[in-house]
Order: sequence, then C-alpha cells, then structure tokens
Amino acid sequence: MVGIDIKKRGIIDAKVTEQSKGIAILLVILGHLHIIPRSGAWGVAIFLLLSGFGLTQSYLKNGLNNFLAKRLSKVILPYFIVTSVWLILDTFILNKHYSFITIILGLSGLDFKATIDASMWYITYIILWYLMFYLVFKFSMNTIVRLAILFSFASLLGILDIKLNIFAYGSGAYLYIFEFPLGVLFGILYSKIIDIKINKLMVSVASITILSFLLFFFFLNQLNQAGFYAELCYALSNLACGIGIISFLSFISFYKISSHILLFLGSISYELYLLEWAFLAKYKIFDGIKDTNYIGYLVTYFTFIIILSFFIKKFMGATFTTRSLSKSRSRIK
Repeated sequence: MVGIDIKKRGIIDAKVTEQSKGIAILLVILGHLHIIPRSGAWGVAIFLLLSGFGLTQSYLKNGLNNFLAKRLSKVILPYFIVTSVWLILDTFILNKHYSFITIILGLSGLDFKATIDASMWYITYIILWYLMFYLVFKFSMNTIVRLAILFSFASLLGILDIKLNIFAYGSGAYLYIFEFPLGVLFGILYSKIIDIKINKLMVSVASITILSFLLFFFFLNQLNQAGFYAELCYALSNLACGIGIISFLSFISFYKISSHILLFLGSISYELYLLEWAFLAKYKIFDGIKDTNYIGYLVTYFTFIIILSFFIKKFMGATFTTRSLSKSRSRIK
C-alpha cells in the first residue's frame, strides 16, 4: 500500500519538475509527429509555467547572482553549439546558404523568424522573458508592480505577434503569453501555499487538477468555432492542460509515485528539444523506414535523438564542471 509522505512540504519539487518536463517534451515531439494534434502547444505551456516558477524560486533564494551567466551556460551555449552544427549540415548536405545577418541572429537566438530551425522560435521567446524578468527583478519595486509589468509585457507580445507576426509563421507564440507570468505569480505565492496543512494542501492540489482538466476538455471542444473565440479557447486549453499536468504530478508525489522514464526524459528535455525537429523535418534521415515500417521508424527516431541528447547533456555537463574546477583552483592560487 502506498503511503502519504506527511513530511513533504514542497508541491513542485525537483522530481515533479523533471517529470513535467519529460511529459512536455514528449507532447512537443508527438505533436510534431502529428500523432497527437496540438499536443506541442500543451508541452510549450508546461515549459513556460515551469520556467516562470523556477526563475522566481531561484531569485527568492539566491537573488540575481550569476543570473545571466546561468542562462548563458544552460540555454544559449547548448543552442549555439547545436545551431552551428545545423549551419554546417545545411551547407554541405542541403546546399542551403544563409545571409550573414541571419547567421548572427540565428546563433545568438534572436532570429524571430527562426530561419535555420523553425522550432527555435521558442528560444527567442524565452530569451525575451529572461531579459524582462531580469529587468523587473533587478530594480527595487513593489511585487504588484512587478507582476503588472510582466503581464503588460505578455499582452504587448501577444498583440505584436497577432498584428505583425513577429515570430515564426505557425509558431502561435501569442497562444502562450500568460504562462510565464503566471508561473512567476505562483512562485511568489509558493511559500504561503506550502504552509497549508498537508490534508488541505492535497485537497487543493486535487481540486486544481480536476478543474484544470475539465476546463481543458471544455475549451478543446470549442476549437471548431470561428474567429477570436476559437483562438482564445485554444490559448486557454493550452494553459489549462499545462496546469493540470503539473498539478497532477504534484498530487501523486504526495504518495511517493514517480516515473523513472519521465525523470530521465525530463533531465534531457532541453537537448531533445534542440534536436527533435531538425531530424524530423529538415534532414529526415529515417524517412526511408517510415513508409514500410512506421513503428520501426518511430523506435529508430526516438532511440537516436534520446541517445544523442544524453551524450550532449553529458558533454556539456563535463565541460562546465571542468571550467568551474579551473576557476576555483585559480582563485585558490
């Protein structure tokens, strides 16, 4: 019989976060494979909610110490390395060439149109949120003012994307404008939430899970409508799904239930994201298997990107560990 972890105080702990990322990246890939329509949008919502929450928790514990350096090492540098490889492969395999400006913007993660890899619009999107988060929390101001600025920025991003299509075509960036600031809001309220008695906390988390999935299916059934209403329902369904999945994993964590597979996928989710679309849509190295053995194609594709992502993760981790040790030794000397 599974018992309740009465000592558990955190709702979204490390295991919940990793498993949520594992589900998120699976949803993104399954959406790109057209196995589950729209599931990629649900995965993006999860990533953005976790990002806003995680950054806020980190800020409350450590301030903004090494904020930009951490983002550079964890997000920008791996992206830069992988994108550099795509540029080489595009040149010699696809005979595709880019302008100097496109290359610079692409390598820096600031190509709004994601010319080199269409799925990388998210990198530009999250960089904008990182910068806005840093600016808002860098200066002393009231918490309500900070949140107001973040939600105003979200609204501005949405309007610009709808009116001017500032992000890559088909990205639907305007569908996820409030996930990041909502993650920040939850991060700010988190310390008060976890002070609730565990039985009430569990009831609250279970209620949020049920309500989120009810809303998710309701909004999903409204997508056959036309115009702004359908777009609004699409955005709300993504948000509801993201909250529902995170809260569900939080709830079962009280019973010490977790998945080793999801934990593993979550640990390499960013590397999987950097690789999955390119091998699926650009280089199509496994397409020869697809027509004759679709299951074999899926197994080969997933095995390949998972193994490659794992080794990239190990390589990047070893690289930064070596650099950190070198810096520490030089300081000692």
